Amino acid sequence: MINAITVNNLTKIYTVGFWQKKFHALQEISFCVPQGSIFGFLGANGAGKSTAIKCIIGLISPTNGTTQIFNISSSSKESRRCLGFLPEHPRYYEFLTAIEFLELMARFKNVKISENKILEILDMVKLSKVSDRYLGGFSKGMLQRIGIAQTLLGDPKLLILDEPLSGLDPIGRKMILDLLLQLKKDGKTIFFSTHILHDIERICDEIAILAQGKVQFCGSLHNRVFAHDDCYQLCFENVENFDESHLQIHAVFHREERQMIFEIEGYENAKHIIEKMESFKARLLSFHPKKNPLEDFLLQHIGHE
Repeated sequence: MINAITVNNLTKIYTVGFWQKKFHALQEISFCVPQGSIFGFLGANGAGKSTAIKCIIGLISPTNGTTQIFNISSSSKESRRCLGFLPEHPRYYEFLTAIEFLELMARFKNVKISENKILEILDMVKLSKVSDRYLGGFSKGMLQRIGIAQTLLGDPKLLILDEPLSGLDPIGRKMILDLLLQLKKDGKTIFFSTHILHDIERICDEIAILAQGKVQFCGSLHNRVFAHDDCYQLCFENVENFDESHLQIHAVFHREERQMIFEIEGYENAKHIIEKMESFKARLLSFHPKKNPLEDFLLQHIGHE
């Protein structure tokens, strides 16, 4: 399968200050974004996420390394024909309506589009009812959605969104996340940067973790980040009669009020625990693979920046 984005040994060095000291914003980072996926670019403020995005879309040139969009070099204008981009701090014309703004953006992009198509895009981002309202009267969440709407002009295959969820309230974040999931169903590839861990957990297929200009981890979110190898967590209630001496296998457990929580390796061992606990009239409340919180995983890879 072709990758939507390919980054290979990307390095960006700035010279700063009177003495022209070198600052390594990015240090030989490499990762790929599979076509049709939602890819989260995760890192603390100042980690280098926006710099990497600017290199990917061709706004700045790398010091070393290469970036490609659908196997076309980011230095080529052709690579941007299939791209929609939302910067971290977009600025809007307050005295344009939503329709007028999208018409203007379409002209900037040299995209011929009818008003009916614009209304269709506004409906996708739940703004069709305010299509004639001036942007100066939009909330932060509405402005983020009109920003995403302009990325959809020309029906690009790839959307790159720099911190699209920053500053939104929970309702606004949910609307944006639901929209991104729907766009994925429509066949789009979505690459977005964020430092909000819950959003990454909810919608991303793969992630890259950036810290101090280096990629610390890149891979599948659900298969490689969370799941412990064949480890399960079980929770029981009505455990007053339980006697741990009857267990024939090693298990880690602790009591919480009237409940008992087990952590056990191996599915067959978990079944053994269930059978033993039921023999003591305990009731199984939950049984699921143990998961490692993303926050813990993140700290393992970036430390305390």
